[in-house]
Amino acid sequence: MDLVAKYADRDAGILDVGGAASVLVDHLLGDGYAHVSVLDMSAEALRVAQARLDSRSAEVNWIVEDITTHPVWVRSACGMTGRFWTS
Repeated sequence: MDLVAKYADRDAGILDVGGAASVLVDHLLGDGYAHVSVLDMSAEALRVAQARLDSRSAEVNWIVEDITTHPVWVRSACGMTGRFWTS
């Protein structure tokens, strides 16, 4: 989180690639980041993360996708440019 805090302000768009099994999204939301997207190719892994976050899951843009096949679409969908943070 120190690295994210150093380079991204709270209004930055952050894309956590392959992050469904990670708790990075929990920390990002807890630290007040408002534009968080989690991308994973496993819909089931995303469902587990959504259940873990409970009502806070509505604050996250969840994307079931393989970034290696659609990287431009993903960046556009998230409104992202510049730095990417991954777990």
